[in-house]
Amino acid sequence: MEQLVDRLPDEDAVRELVRHLKGAPHDVALRTIRNVLELDSRPKRIAGLVIARRVLREEADILPLLEVGLARKDVSEVQYWLDMVCSTAGHRRLLKHLLKLAPNEPEWIVHAWYQLVPMIRTKAPGLAEKLVELQQTTDAALESKAEDLKAFWLRTKEAVIWTGSA
Repeated sequence: MEQLVDRLPDEDAVRELVRHLKGAPHDVALRTIRNVLELDSRPKRIAGLVIARRVLREEADILPLLEVGLARKDVSEVQYWLDMVCSTAGHRRLLKHLLKLAPNEPEWIVHAWYQLVPMIRTKAPGLAEKLVELQQTTDAALESKAEDLKAFWLRTKEAVIWTGSA
């Protein structure tokens, strides 16, 4: 399996790894996917997200993997992580999980916000209230944080203002 991981993001390696992990014990598959998602190589991580979408079917597996991506605080990569979760758990469950994380990890929400708002606006506009709730929870959690983070949050919110009916 290690050789297949080394070959990522090669499509043949992705297909072979998916096939192998679908037949592997659940804990082995989950551990392998998590290891790929924790790699320093962005192309390999993105391939790992594709593999996760094809192999893992339970919210209980997908949601903790989202935290691996959010902890990276990479605004340009977070969309891939959000898509991975929504393909399995859905937008409502994604927002519910983010609401749970916001009080303790508001910085993760700050870095995901720029991608999250347009996603919800276009794919799940009925969840506007949850998005507003997430914004309010994040605002409150950031009160005691550094000024530069609060300024970044304010700029990000202003860049992607929700225009829904919330």
